[in-house]
Amino acid sequence: MGRLSSEYGRLAEASHKSRRSVVTYLEELRRHGVCSIQAAVNQHLGGQIEICDPFWPYEKVRLSTKSDTLAGYIEQTRRLLGARRCIGSAFTPADERLAAALFERRIPIEEVEHAVLLGCARKYVALINHQSRDSNRAEEVEENGTIVQRERERFTNELTLVFASGETAILR
Repeated sequence: MGRLSSEYGRLAEASHKSRRSVVTYLEELRRHGVCSIQAAVNQHLGGQIEICDPFWPYEKVRLSTKSDTLAGYIEQTRRLLGARRCIGSAFTPADERLAAALFERRIPIEEVEHAVLLGCARKYVALINHQSRDSNRAEEVEENGTIVQRERERFTNELTLVFASGETAILR
């Protein structure tokens, strides 16, 4: 969705920069139209940073902040998963059952979104680190005697959702 909860102290710690530097950098990004910042109500609550559309390479999923019906929750979950290219699968009856179970447990849709984003991030990191790929290797000898090695990569088509509670769910 291009939105991140922000606590300057945590951002400073994660980036190994001072809190003042983080505030300065974020303000510069805001001035240049890269992001918008919604300040926290107080120092103990985090604010929101949203990447502006020209700098967000994905289609943003627009969510209402609350879904009162099961059908609405399932539809929002369907849109969340459909907006992520790394998932690349149809919304199955199993996904619908998982969404219904999350709705019954009163898991906020924002938490589902964070879990999807974290799952995608983990999938991309594994892809970059060559951890979740399987490959077929073939060796061919051409007419002129040149040996050609070909490698065809296959990637798993599943996504692990990780919720703030530490619970996980695997979408296949």
